[in-house]
Amino acid sequence: MVAMERQAAIYSRISSDPDGTELAVERQVKDCQALATKLGWTVIEIHRDNDVSAYSGKPRPAYLKLVESIRAGRINALLIWHPDRLHRSTAELEPFIELCEKTDVAIQSCQSGLIDLSSPGGKMTARIVGAVARHEVDQARARMKRAHEAHAQAGKWRLGQRPFGWEMGGESLRDDEADAIRSGVETILRGGTIRAVLRDWQARGLVSAQGKELSHTAVRRILVSPRIAGISMHHGHVVGKGAWPTIIDEDTHRAVTTIMKDPGRRSGNVGGERKYQGTGVYLCGVDDCGSVVQSYNGNNGKKSYRCVRSPHLARRQVDVDEYVDEYIFEKLSGPDARIMLGNRPSKIDVNALTLEREKKQALKNELIDDRLSGIIDAEGLRRGSLRLQAEIAVIDRELARARTDDPLANLLLSGEQLEEAWPKIPVDVRGQIISRLCTVTILPSPRGRRGFDPDFVRIEAVVD
Repeated sequence: MVAMERQAAIYSRISSDPDGTELAVERQVKDCQALATKLGWTVIEIHRDNDVSAYSGKPRPAYLKLVESIRAGRINALLIWHPDRLHRSTAELEPFIELCEKTDVAIQSCQSGLIDLSSPGGKMTARIVGAVARHEVDQARARMKRAHEAHAQAGKWRLGQRPFGWEMGGESLRDDEADAIRSGVETILRGGTIRAVLRDWQARGLVSAQGKELSHTAVRRILVSPRIAGISMHHGHVVGKGAWPTIIDEDTHRAVTTIMKDPGRRSGNVGGERKYQGTGVYLCGVDDCGSVVQSYNGNNGKKSYRCVRSPHLARRQVDVDEYVDEYIFEKLSGPDARIMLGNRPSKIDVNALTLEREKKQALKNELIDDRLSGIIDAEGLRRGSLRLQAEIAVIDRELARARTDDPLANLLLSGEQLEEAWPKIPVDVRGQIISRLCTVTILPSPRGRRGFDPDFVRIEAVVD
């Protein structure tokens, strides 16, 4: 009887190859080729999955090609270095056993010899080897998870890639990026926008830590990252103080995070960053519409304000802004201007609030201890945690107000003439000052009326 000629494939895999050298998979291939020569098999295909896990459940490109070759009948033999190179998941193993039964594929392992998937004993052995491999992975993942948790609690640097603001390894700051982060945080605290921060960083010639162009989302993620304040996180929870150099302090981090996560932050800013001081600030007065206005290019090429809800109202932008500016100058030049400074955020007792926050956080931690000790049940923990978290959120908002530079106070205390200082203020901040001082409503004017008439712009002072 003539022995069946075996047309074989080699399959090699390594889970991790951070350097991309493929040395490990090539060593497996070399051993498999030597085994093929010994068995008299002809190798016609080699499939390599480099830096690919057999446990994660993600598709393995080379493995899928191997399965397709078996299914198509192109090969009738398979060489592997060890069974766990082929499978570490019973979910993949069972379909592979069925496929090999149908196609009469012979499997040889450099480390384990013949793997007979046609016999009950061979199947049992394959399943046991697969279960042991799965157990080893589970054990390794558990050890790794605990190590990561311990490192986080100890404040150790755990990033494999360089993040924006630090050198690789986290032992020192990258000065130009760290300075940009500080500047960006100040911009937000002064009432600026993420888009303004992005423009500034782009003007500085900065790119992401991976060399890619920075985006609005990337800038936001950097500015709210606890890492820049030296806060060590694990699975979304604060676990300790980081041992790496910080870029901002924790109070500033809480302030900027509270501001940027405020759901009302964009409510008055139509289309993102405000380009004209009245956008998202002035109101439409048609039949008590009450919608905000936005800017648009009129037929004559001049900018106008128009209701965002309907084109039923439009007014030339420069005329309305000049009229509102006159009101602002008069308001801030009067005797009530200095009284406004008495209500600015710096009156908040930051130290007292910080101490109160620490007390609330300590109470939250005590609740967890009480639950673990069986003093309270899960519902008690939930109710208590929600109540304390709501109280902490209120404190955080007050701290954010205290950390935020008041643009109105800055203007009044600058020492400059108002008419000279006003155009220098960012448009977005001018809009905030107007909103704080008054409500501007653009009223519909009679048909056919030409030119600007201040009677059709109503300005009402905001009462504190």
